[in-house]
Amino acid sequence: MLKGCYVETVSESVKLIDTLPPTTQGRSPTRSCQFSRLEDLGEFFDNPENQTYGCRFISISQRNSWRPLQVTKAMLDRIAVEHDMGSSFWSLPSCFYNRNMDCEEAFCYPYTQNIDGSRIEIAYTLRYPEFKESEDRWAMRQSAVYHCYNVHTGQSTFVLFSPVANSLAHQKAEQYLTGGHDTGKGPFWLHELVFSTYFPAWRQYIAYMEREFLPISGTTFSTYIDKELRIGYDNLSALVSLQNRFLKVSAILGHAIDTLKELYVLLDEHPQLRALPLETRQLTIQLRNQYSNCRAYSRTATYLQQRTQATASLLSDTLSFRDQVVAKEQNGTILQLNKSAVFITMLTLFYLPSSFVATFFGMNFFDLDNDSGRIVGSPMEDDRLRFAPKGTAEAVLQRSNLKLIYQCLVSSNSLTEDNALTEEVFVQRVEERKLQRFLAIFIFASCSIDALVKITASLVASDTWLVRKNERLVFPLPSTLEQLKSLFEDNVNAEKFYTTQACFSTIVLRHREELIIQHPNLHRLPYLEEQPLAEGSFGKVFKVKIAKGHFVDYRTKNTSTVNTEPMEIARKDYVITTEFRVQKEREIMETILSSPSRNKNILESFGGLEISPMTYCLFMPLAICDLRAYMMENHATAPNTDEEKANFIRCAKGLAGGLSFLHNGIETPELDKLVCYHMDLKPDNILLFREDGSWIWKISDFGMSCVKKRRTNHHSEAEKDFNRWFVRRRKPEREPSVDPTRNIRGEGTYLAPESMSQNPKMTHESDVWSLGCVISVLFAYLDDGRNGVLNYQTLRINNSKPEGYDRFFISDRKFRPNDVHPAIRIYHEKLIKNARSRGCREEKAVAFMVRKLEDSVLKVEQGKRVSAEEVKDLLGKTYQFLKQPEAQDDAANPSRAPHTGLRERVGSVLHRLGPGKRYSFVLFIGTIA
Repeated sequence: MLKGCYVETVSESVKLIDTLPPTTQGRSPTRSCQFSRLEDLGEFFDNPENQTYGCRFISISQRNSWRPLQVTKAMLDRIAVEHDMGSSFWSLPSCFYNRNMDCEEAFCYPYTQNIDGSRIEIAYTLRYPEFKESEDRWAMRQSAVYHCYNVHTGQSTFVLFSPVANSLAHQKAEQYLTGGHDTGKGPFWLHELVFSTYFPAWRQYIAYMEREFLPISGTTFSTYIDKELRIGYDNLSALVSLQNRFLKVSAILGHAIDTLKELYVLLDEHPQLRALPLETRQLTIQLRNQYSNCRAYSRTATYLQQRTQATASLLSDTLSFRDQVVAKEQNGTILQLNKSAVFITMLTLFYLPSSFVATFFGMNFFDLDNDSGRIVGSPMEDDRLRFAPKGTAEAVLQRSNLKLIYQCLVSSNSLTEDNALTEEVFVQRVEERKLQRFLAIFIFASCSIDALVKITASLVASDTWLVRKNERLVFPLPSTLEQLKSLFEDNVNAEKFYTTQACFSTIVLRHREELIIQHPNLHRLPYLEEQPLAEGSFGKVFKVKIAKGHFVDYRTKNTSTVNTEPMEIARKDYVITTEFRVQKEREIMETILSSPSRNKNILESFGGLEISPMTYCLFMPLAICDLRAYMMENHATAPNTDEEKANFIRCAKGLAGGLSFLHNGIETPELDKLVCYHMDLKPDNILLFREDGSWIWKISDFGMSCVKKRRTNHHSEAEKDFNRWFVRRRKPEREPSVDPTRNIRGEGTYLAPESMSQNPKMTHESDVWSLGCVISVLFAYLDDGRNGVLNYQTLRINNSKPEGYDRFFISDRKFRPNDVHPAIRIYHEKLIKNARSRGCREEKAVAFMVRKLEDSVLKVEQGKRVSAEEVKDLLGKTYQFLKQPEAQDDAANPSRAPHTGLRERVGSVLHRLGPGKRYSFVLFIGTIA
């Protein structure tokens, strides 16, 4: 549990206060220090003068309750070793870890006591409420206390862990110690101080929740089920929430009660503590009083929890009875309705299942539970988002319910039993012609009985209005308003049906196919949930959950698979320009989506959806994160072992293979070659997945680049720039490729030098440059984690002044050609040196790859760059170097060939001089020789 409990860089100092022997005036002076670095802490402890103290108080805090402690692991190790702290101490920081949800909300580390001769160790955590005035709400906090007391020497060591810097307990402890009264309450003073500081707030917190409960309780008990209710299901939810909060209070206070009891029992019964001064005996009384207060708070919370539970049960029964009363009242008014109202009411209230009625008239999402066979629903806030999943109408309008609809027609004198359209024929034709969805829309729209008679004659008794689809006669849905007016011959019913049908016309996405919605108001999208993830220059990315049955994969001509459970995928939305509607452009998009070519390192496209007139959506698998987030946020520490580093190189090799596939491997169904230039390869566009237990990196956004078709006769069409199909959004606030606090300009960190030309000629060599930059940054990460990436970026920025860019080349303002950034070779030298200190195997791998990057990838002249396939081979060799067993002689003495360091330094100097001065320098060296 210690993972995520510490920070790498301390921003809130560790505070230390020592009380020193009393002066002649009887006052005890203090010594106060603050530490943010291990070196300063070690220097303090190594000073013999700092070993003399009566009481030592150490205060460590979090930035907030959900963040790790503001102390490094090494600093806490030094504190523990210096004071000979036992294992119970390490259980305390395990409770202060980085979290993103309110887990372990009621857990407290129990009171732990160890007695070893004259040493007494105490450790525990406690939780308590705190009112945040700035937000006008209560928050639950956590603190921890460690205390080591030596009975013989009288020395006390306290460690206080607090949720924020300069917490209230820290302030009171500091005031107590610096006031010269360190012995006023004896050696156990901090325990009483913490409880008296924080625990009186429990009474206010419980009273606050009781004030929320009482109005609901009073209204519930004064409610009559035959009168209009002043409370509803939202109040029931509030009661359940209060019940859970009262339950949590009882659990937390139960721990505090146990802790206080153990403390005062220790002071009462330990034989070596009975000789302490009278002030310590008084402290025992104060702890007993705190114990009594906590028991009172706990009893109150338990009482209110039980009362809330009883009220919630009563309210639930009241609402249920009230629903029955309302249903009875509705039944009493049926006879007063006209023929249309009679039909609709009978059909919905009596004949259809109650779950169907609740679903339709409750305005919920609805779906069929395959296990129970029941319709289930969940409330939604926006009517425009509600939809009936595929198969809902067929599941509800089964044969028995279709027969009831027929009986309604007969009872309304619209049909007779001797009519040629018998009950069995009616049911059979509705099923054959797939009219269940039409009838569901009809019922949901509350159309009249006369309209039902009309559509029965037109769609069931006759086939005049039907069209043939998949060898069946069906009525096309959704329908236009003109079609419906002609069918119903009644504008009112046609309008009702037209405005309702979208709920039952939910889009079904097709794997690797493109769908076009010409009339968005006639359809619903199959999203159960939608969560924004990121935003780029051309589109926004969302995480969406697709309802079951709404993603179809036609793997072969004769079979298909449908998602049987809700499916989470990524969706990227673009704003369409007019050029996207040109037929040739659309053909290329359809070609890419339907291409039989595959590569596991290219992000698969699940398909496209155009929502006329302005939106285009691309669907793709949902990644764990991108490479930038992995290096800079999720895993800031470099991998430790050669095995882990080799795994990164393996992933990078796959990345190079994916880029090579884009350049050479995409085939159309007609066996034409598609050549794709990514144009924006960077860590943000490299997505990380776990497949078959291993990490795999995939290139994303390749579909929005330059593409051209090369036919089998070697004739190439003109390039198609996908970016011009979509509207560029406003420029993002940062270039997200590395770190938002450091990239001061944010202008295309990974773009090739030719991108700066007035008429840039971007080719596959431009992608190879970007790939080389990514690999160079990756080696910086493998060397020193997030800090390595930041240091590398800073070096590029500082060496390109006054431009201030962090690109991998320097553009000359005096019309001279661009040049490779000198910081690359400088930092590569550092990487090789650091790798050498870790072993010959890693040095060999790092030196090989970074030198290859300098010699054949990061070259200003496009023609001198190798292909992505060759970069893949180089990474494969690097991987093999890391996987080779370490030779014993090399591991023991990682020496290098003679003059290797001199040769590298001379090469570095030649590179910095540039071609103009290189020849003179060589002549000068020759003369000296």
